[in-house]
Amino acid sequence: MTRTEIVMKVEKAILAQMDDLSKVNLNAPNLQTFTDLGMDELDTIQILMSLEEEFEVNIDDDLLEKVSTVEGLIGHLEELLN
Repeated sequence: MTRTEIVMKVEKAILAQMDDLSKVNLNAPNLQTFTDLGMDELDTIQILMSLEEEFEVNIDDDLLEKVSTVEGLIGHLEELLN
């Protein structure tokens, strides 16, 4: 799977979870933390669960502690999928 495909699916999962889309700037994913996007831990967990289903992978529960940015999540998914 290409990076572009991964990014598009991550964007879709984030946008589906967001109530206030004005905070989303997916053109700068390396600068945006989940907190910047107004997400709490539950929101982030729901996104991870959605991505597990979308990509048919198992994402470690401790990923929340390792990854704080959208770019970090994309990078982790790239490693899992390639």
